Amino acid sequence: MARRERKSIFGNGKKGRPPGISAVTTEGRRKEVALLYSEGRQRAEIEQIISEKWGCNTRTVRSDLAELEARWTEASRETAAECRGRRIRVLEDLYRRALKARDLRAAAAVQDKLCKIEGVYAPVNVEHTGTVTVEHLTTSAQRTRVAYLLERAGLPQLPEGAVVDVEVEAAERELAEGEPVH
Repeated sequence: MARRERKSIFGNGKKGRPPGISAVTTEGRRKEVALLYSEGRQRAEIEQIISEKWGCNTRTVRSDLAELEARWTEASRETAAECRGRRIRVLEDLYRRALKARDLRAAAAVQDKLCKIEGVYAPVNVEHTGTVTVEHLTTSAQRTRVAYLLERAGLPQLPEGAVVDVEVEAAERELAEGEPVH
């Protein structure tokens, strides 16, 4: 993209910023615009505060806001690989901290997350191979748990008031071991 050449609008024949406005001043103003914007201030309020404090017009502040939004939009464009890489770096740091603190439970949990992100574990496919017998459920907690197990196993939900003849605890154990519920 060709760079646009600035024309003088100040009547002095020079291109660029008006007299007395340096790059440092512009960046300082933009930093303050960013601070106000990140605080959740309204655009009109930012324009007023900045134009009064820095002695510029609201059009300048609007262009600063547009520049800020463009920078943030460009910075937020992150690919999945970049996001995954950042997450891995954070988790590796947490892992080191957990080991340093001798917190083996936290270190193991972080290591588990890292293995999942990096694809170390084989994919888990739960498949139903048996038949389902429907009987009466005794508690709503059992019905809720069975509904969760069926959903997790990828099976259709049972009718209201029904239950599988397999005990809930046995089904949970089989799912935890990676075996299908029969």
